[in-house]
Amino acid sequence: MLFYRIIKRVVNILLRLLYKLELTHVEKIPTTGKAIICSNHFNLWDPLVIGTSLPRKVHYMAKEELFSNPLMSLIIKNLGVFPVKRGTSDIGAIKTALKILKEGNSLGMFPEGTRSKTGKMKEAMPGIAMIAIKSRSPVIPIAIISNYKLFNELKVIVGDPMDLSDYYDEKLTTDEYQQISQNILDTIQELMN
Repeated sequence: MLFYRIIKRVVNILLRLLYKLELTHVEKIPTTGKAIICSNHFNLWDPLVIGTSLPRKVHYMAKEELFSNPLMSLIIKNLGVFPVKRGTSDIGAIKTALKILKEGNSLGMFPEGTRSKTGKMKEAMPGIAMIAIKSRSPVIPIAIISNYKLFNELKVIVGDPMDLSDYYDEKLTTDEYQQISQNILDTIQELMN
């Protein structure tokens, strides 16, 4: 945890030096209890921006390729990151995500499942809704607005928590999970406008 706090402090200082960092409605993030933090994902910096801007530790899934370098693997594991095999239903990653939430922690996810290199949002993947509903966790939408050019604005806007409890006892299809995930992504898009 000390390593996480040190990295968080250093990255936060760097972000404030390199960008005009503006945080809006961060108080909407619960300081305790399970929560899924989700945002748009246009840049490699996005998880660091969220992790250092919020008042609590955020665990993330990351593509397994990032864990192939032993040093990188050690660093990101100590930051609360765990691997996911993209393009598959990675049961191990899903179990890890559910365990993190069951322990009362926060989990960061990107509804699109990957970074958008065009600056336009892609279609949402069903995983975020499935994990939120199975774990009975609130979803906190966040919009990151920036071109990440030095000394330009970097805005982090936190939306109202989304309650998915209407779905907790429903037997949902993959298409229904995908539609709920798309609703989450649409909420993030509204925060960006």
